[in-house]
Amino acid sequence: MTTQIIFASLATLLIATSASAKTCSTYYTSERVANARRNIQRYDWAAAASKKLVEQADVYANLSDDYLWDMITPQSIPRGIDVSLTHGCPNCGNDVKKFGNYPWKIDLLAKPWKIECPSCGELFPKNDFKKFYDSGKDENGIFCYEKADKSLLFNADHPDPTDPLHTYAVDDTFGWKDADGNVYRMIGYYGHYGSWTVSLSVLGMLHTAWLYTGDLKYARKAAVMLYRIADFYPDMDLNIWAEQGFYNSDGGTKRGKVFGCIWETGVADKLCLAYDSIYPALDDPTLLADVSKLAGKEVTAADMRALCEKNILHEVHDEIISANISGNEGMHQYSMTLAAIVLDDPRFTDQWLDWLFADGVRGVGIEGGNMTRLFTEIVDDDGMGNEASPGYNAIWRVKFRTISEALQIYGKYTRNSFVSYPKFKKMFEAPLRLICIDKFVPDIGDTGSTGSPGLSGVSLSDTVYAFKTFKDPFFAQMAYLINGNKADMHGGVFESDPNALSKEIEAVIKKHGPWVPRTDDMPSYGCAILRQGSGKNARALSLYYGRNVGHGHRDTLNIELFGYGLSLLPDHGYPEFATHWAHRSESTDHTITHNTVVVDRKRQERNRVGKANFVADGDGASAAEVYAGMPYPQCSLYQRTISMVDLDDSDGFYVVDIFRVKGGSEHLYSLHGPEGEIETESLNLVDQKKGTLAGEDVELYADLGYAQDGYANATGYQYFYDVRRDKNPADQTAITYNVVDTWKIHKEPIDLRVRFDMLNPPSDIILARTQPPRNKPGNPNNLWYLLEPNEGSEATYATVIEPYIGEKGVARVERQDDGDRVIITVTTKSGRKDTIISALKPIYMKLGKTTARFAIFSEQDGQLKTKLAIP
Repeated sequence: MTTQIIFASLATLLIATSASAKTCSTYYTSERVANARRNIQRYDWAAAASKKLVEQADVYANLSDDYLWDMITPQSIPRGIDVSLTHGCPNCGNDVKKFGNYPWKIDLLAKPWKIECPSCGELFPKNDFKKFYDSGKDENGIFCYEKADKSLLFNADHPDPTDPLHTYAVDDTFGWKDADGNVYRMIGYYGHYGSWTVSLSVLGMLHTAWLYTGDLKYARKAAVMLYRIADFYPDMDLNIWAEQGFYNSDGGTKRGKVFGCIWETGVADKLCLAYDSIYPALDDPTLLADVSKLAGKEVTAADMRALCEKNILHEVHDEIISANISGNEGMHQYSMTLAAIVLDDPRFTDQWLDWLFADGVRGVGIEGGNMTRLFTEIVDDDGMGNEASPGYNAIWRVKFRTISEALQIYGKYTRNSFVSYPKFKKMFEAPLRLICIDKFVPDIGDTGSTGSPGLSGVSLSDTVYAFKTFKDPFFAQMAYLINGNKADMHGGVFESDPNALSKEIEAVIKKHGPWVPRTDDMPSYGCAILRQGSGKNARALSLYYGRNVGHGHRDTLNIELFGYGLSLLPDHGYPEFATHWAHRSESTDHTITHNTVVVDRKRQERNRVGKANFVADGDGASAAEVYAGMPYPQCSLYQRTISMVDLDDSDGFYVVDIFRVKGGSEHLYSLHGPEGEIETESLNLVDQKKGTLAGEDVELYADLGYAQDGYANATGYQYFYDVRRDKNPADQTAITYNVVDTWKIHKEPIDLRVRFDMLNPPSDIILARTQPPRNKPGNPNNLWYLLEPNEGSEATYATVIEPYIGEKGVARVERQDDGDRVIITVTTKSGRKDTIISALKPIYMKLGKTTARFAIFSEQDGQLKTKLAIP
């Protein structure tokens, strides 16, 4: 432990006997609160937001103080984020999972101490837990399990002790164990998502209603809740419950307080902000009388402030240092920032803020916030953190932004500034560079749902902040795009002139025009995106070659295609559960479910970033080629070359995919389109009678023991069913997807198809289905996969992909190799003949009389045109 931390910890011990140095709100400053109240009077959007918030707050403001006080549960009530990860609902089993990761319904007011299954509608637990809870309260109203009346532990619907259901689904706090030994932790789920999640939400509503209206009734109710929470907070310890099987957001560390250490950052933030919000109201006699009555003793304003500062602000600081509050980068740093500026104590505040920038390695404790090192060494040159997932990278950016904003609001700390780091601006550029056809971001790693629209990792508020901070027109253009190509947006309610934003955005668009999508490469992050067309005719093809660790998948050289308003080669997206979970490790995360190549039946090794040989635009064509490094150490070559070529009409296009592998003894090219049934051409498929790709005697989702070695040898084959195989395919075969608009993006049905032409497959052609994550509402039930195995030390796969509406624009495709050179000829319906040539090194190409490693030539009516040539 460093001297700085030792000093800080000793100083914290002294705070109990020290007077508060804080004299006013330092986050919700008087100026900002005045702005909010004025804006609510001036602007309809602000008034509407305030009205909605106040109406929600009134539901709880009209409840008794005793009710609000009792909503907050002590350490003796567990907190867990699942009832049963493996078995779902006691009544309907895993049917509940189709409603999401955390699907159980809770109505704290109408059905206290009950959770409702959204699938079967059953309420659990079956015992009257409220009676049991009340029977265990001590003189301070704190539940003690040892004191509680165990005779109340029976199924209220079956009170007869001789009834076989007398103890069915009875939770005594620790969960209910069925006859097979499966534990259902119903009260733990309620403790997390009922008492604490709802209480924190209500606290936020109440103190925000106070800020918006100035009505003391909201501050008084918030103070009642905050006092009770502050009294409990130091004793909250997730580890005790984690050791007993209650799973939470702790990243496997079993650390935390109310919640797991990752999500505990959010708890800390809410508590710090609540104290700062109601600080000016703490001298109110009625407020103090209300709190005193419930506390059973006189509570002065000084007492209330001392309790909040010791048990919340200093507790947050200390628990960050001890890693019990520790999230993704930016999360605990933001919590420390809020604790410091809300405390506003010259003995501690600057020291805690200095901690943000001090070097620190996470372990038993956190010695420093590491911000300087994060900006200079960890955030890459494209502005991404060390996550693969755009969504998880967004956490870094959002939290870094909120830290920067908080420091700016506070104004007294000037030793360090986020804006001074060049990569800070890059962090706002990075997610915007991933946008495809205005409504998608590639679902890289743990991101999104299967083929669903949405700009994961992209935030309008972040983009507006970047525009205001850096004055770069690019951010105004992107804010305009994110806002539906409209300038009518506004700033936050606490700003002095929030409506000025729309005029500023409009001025930029008038001067520079809207953003024009272009082919782009992010070499540090590892993602190339080919972009062509605009508006309804926009299309994009992404090739990911970045890290496949962290919240990444083993998906190096995965491609995703976007066109006709849809995701046409969709990634599976976020796994069922981001933890040790078979479906995650053997399917969603595994190489086999991605549009790439599996070597030797194993997932890819951990890989950082490959190397783009080229990413280029041409005349009606674009192309990229990436060498992937070492996702398979046994391979000397693992390389993909992609190109996207416009057809004669403005809508049509096709993609040429060439994948080269050298090394290993077995390869499997995996490619899948969107949801939809398939038609085949020139294939003699034989149905496998039963079982899965792993064998006729291997059932779907069979446990084959791969978890024992951390899934290192998992094939994922048992996740593929309806297996059909052509063991001797023709040199040219095809499958066509009849596309289902899974997410109802188009207002009217469209007759969209996606065709794969497989050219000179090395061996069998296999078609099989697999299921994307099953607990993501809206996900397709299954997807058809094209699988091309190869036995041998090398393979070169070539596929032409054409999406089309009505009739296809490609009339004929041919492949003719010359050594390492791949030559593909595409003839369009109009008679245009495109020749795509790909070589491993620059060669002289007679057709175009040029030296290149990759080229696209087009011939029509006796005229030869070079669409693209890469030397």
